[in-house]
Amino acid sequence: MAVDSMGIHLPQLHLATPHSRLQASADIALSLFNHSDPGRLHAKLAASLVKADLSSWLQLVPPIAKDASMHRLLRAYPNQDLQFEAALEGNMNKIKLTDLLVSLPTAFRCEARGEMAYPLDERKLQAQLRFGVKTQNLQFVTTLLPKELARQYRIPANMQLQGRVSGSRNHCQ
Repeated sequence: MAVDSMGIHLPQLHLATPHSRLQASADIALSLFNHSDPGRLHAKLAASLVKADLSSWLQLVPPIAKDASMHRLLRAYPNQDLQFEAALEGNMNKIKLTDLLVSLPTAFRCEARGEMAYPLDERKLQAQLRFGVKTQNLQFVTTLLPKELARQYRIPANMQLQGRVSGSRNHCQ
């Protein structure tokens, strides 16, 4: 990591356990929040998290550690790596989400792209997001319900949803 008169530079950050990994990079101009001539932001994040690490980390959160339905969910959770990728670029006039991917093989895959204009000015704020979700087997989610209720529900496999959300200030479509 380097900090100079122009910005904060994080060319590579790698965190790892024996099975999970997280990689990040960022370039953040110190003038990012300058209203008249905003500097630029470039950031990328990629992670692959195994079930055992997710379970360990979630146990550190007291409300989750005490919740019986969360324990059932973790037992039923697929033995697959949760994949996460994201990339942002822009400035405080316009930020683009060039890539967002969240995937749990055998369960779901979500992708999104979009942009936001004037994210810090609620009078000028505008945003649009395009997304797609494909599911496979989400039945493990029913473990969050009480057992009697969970038996009554089946989540269909192979659903797809694509959409576009846009909005400005107090309007969303």
